[in-house]
Amino acid sequence: MRGAHASVSGLSARPSATGRERIVGLDGLRAVAVLLVMGFHFGVGWLQGGFFGVDIFYVLSGYLITGLLVGEYRRRGRIGLSNFWLRRARRLLPALVIVLVAVTLMVRFAEPAGLYPDFRMSALSALFYFSNWWQIAVSGSYFVATGPLSPLTHTWSLAVEEQFYLVWPFVVLAVMGLARTFARGIRALLALSLVGAVASAVEMALLYNPSSSTNTTRIYFGTDTHAQSILVGAVLACALTMIQMRRGEEGMDPAARTPLARGVLVVSGVAGLAALVVLSSVLDGSSSLAYRGGFALCAASAAAVITAVVCVPGGPLAQVLSWRPLVWVGTVSYGAYLWHYPIFIYLDGARTGLQGLSLLAVRSAATFGLAAASFYLVERPVIEGTFWRSIRAVVPAIALVVATVVVVVSGTLVSSASAAPFAPTPVQANRAEWKAYQVHNFNDAGRRVTVLMVGDSLSLTVAIGISPYAQQYGVDLGGRSHTGCGIAVALPLDDHGAIGDPFPNCPTWPTWWADDVRQLHPQVVGLLIGFWEVQDRWLDGRWQHIGEPGYDAYETAQLERAVSILSSQGARVALFTSPYFDSGEQPDGMPWPQDSPARVDRLNQIIEAVARRDPGVVRVIPLNTYLDPAGHFAWKIDGQVVRQPDGVHTTLAGGTYLAPKILPQLAALGRSA
Repeated sequence: MRGAHASVSGLSARPSATGRERIVGLDGLRAVAVLLVMGFHFGVGWLQGGFFGVDIFYVLSGYLITGLLVGEYRRRGRIGLSNFWLRRARRLLPALVIVLVAVTLMVRFAEPAGLYPDFRMSALSALFYFSNWWQIAVSGSYFVATGPLSPLTHTWSLAVEEQFYLVWPFVVLAVMGLARTFARGIRALLALSLVGAVASAVEMALLYNPSSSTNTTRIYFGTDTHAQSILVGAVLACALTMIQMRRGEEGMDPAARTPLARGVLVVSGVAGLAALVVLSSVLDGSSSLAYRGGFALCAASAAAVITAVVCVPGGPLAQVLSWRPLVWVGTVSYGAYLWHYPIFIYLDGARTGLQGLSLLAVRSAATFGLAAASFYLVERPVIEGTFWRSIRAVVPAIALVVATVVVVVSGTLVSSASAAPFAPTPVQANRAEWKAYQVHNFNDAGRRVTVLMVGDSLSLTVAIGISPYAQQYGVDLGGRSHTGCGIAVALPLDDHGAIGDPFPNCPTWPTWWADDVRQLHPQVVGLLIGFWEVQDRWLDGRWQHIGEPGYDAYETAQLERAVSILSSQGARVALFTSPYFDSGEQPDGMPWPQDSPARVDRLNQIIEAVARRDPGVVRVIPLNTYLDPAGHFAWKIDGQVVRQPDGVHTTLAGGTYLAPKILPQLAALGRSA
């Protein structure tokens, strides 16, 4: 085991922000950070809050970068901005470019066309370091997702850090210049960093809305709300620099000089490390405590670990974090972070046939294999070589970026003929299609049978898909803007591991649908539900799901109520059975419980039982037999892609396939009234 100050992997020549030597215990802390993040994404069950590892990186970055900047200013009275940014580019850009090119090729040649419709912007936003704001703009969620996850989702954190690298040197220069002396400047920078960290934490807490996953995405990805961890690192850098100054020394690694000081720092560092583990195991992305002080506590805990490592280099915590395997993992941690998420997406249970620990082992081996290749073949040669060490490197740097843009753009040029003809989901709906489908009245129906579609978002995509063919079957088809709700409203629910209420307005469906049939007087109302019925829900004081007696009774009562409301003005009711779902797999490769075919089968039994009670009013349309003709989930039928990548909704091609099967039944039901 090495001491805390040492050279690792031939990097002894690298300058240190902390003092004269590289502190390898900080590499050990980097290893802890990247292992937490990997465990979170790879489905290690007790690391549901492993995303806190990103904040450990942030505290380290704030500490080290602030130390580099103030150290240079103290020695030279200025900061070489171009050299600073070139060093950052040399360290970060080459490995990122390789990952972007590799992932682009994977998406282009190893995935179905159209699987990632926003991939081009995802890649470009990663390359130009605005991925976090791009994902906020498109309402991507780090914690709740249905359908395919973008292999570049994790680049949001790189964007936040790079935005800090861009802005923070100007802040340091401005503060130091206005203060006139370095001593006053470092005190002012400490105060500014502390105020900024507190303000960022308070903003996150005030903006947090537990009922909105979009809000959670905004405050988690936001540079302003997530700056708190980086600024805590800056506070630490300033504080330790001030101690060194009082001793007449440079750097920011003041050794604790008394046994009491060493003991206090070691205890606080061990407590900080324990707090990081506890936070990563007890909180998750939907925990209110995470956003109301959890991230600030994580940052403070990481700062305590850093202080113990740099100020008590021979202490037990520094020795543990200087363990050679940990140091090596920390050394290649940047590449591991870049590669682990595309590995997670591509090496899934479906491709490998693995689950649990075996899948974890394969993903980890692939990640560290690629990270090692990246470090030894690309990152270290660039770091230790002469490449990009002067302003002349701007030209090849620009050429590298331009080449990457060309690869990304050309790799995402997919012909409309080869792209899967996906129908819009409620969030992505084409406005023209939605406007054509949405009905305000049936005054122009003439002698056509008027059909109103209600239900969850699958009813929307099915209806939009069949609506272009409705008139040729004598049907006038339409829906209302509140499509998207099922009939089960017991809360909270568990949607892909996220506990909450994604659609707070859905409990009002009885009022909505009663108003619809009273205002529109349709001859037929089609009710299509399924996905929200098969979730786990909190009912009668415990978690239940369809297939359990209590829940089945609840679902039956809700469905009977829906039929009563929808037929209250004389309309016939068409109850669609539910198809199977394939909304992805859990991080450890296991299927999600809500995709269980047994749950869908039980729901369809309830639908058919309710229909049999009033055969003069209700007819069953067996959508499940149409979309799953072989008795299991089907992506394609007769060579046509009929389901969207989320494994829930139907495509436009699916609508074309379903139209001649569904529309004649709706027309016949209306004429029998």
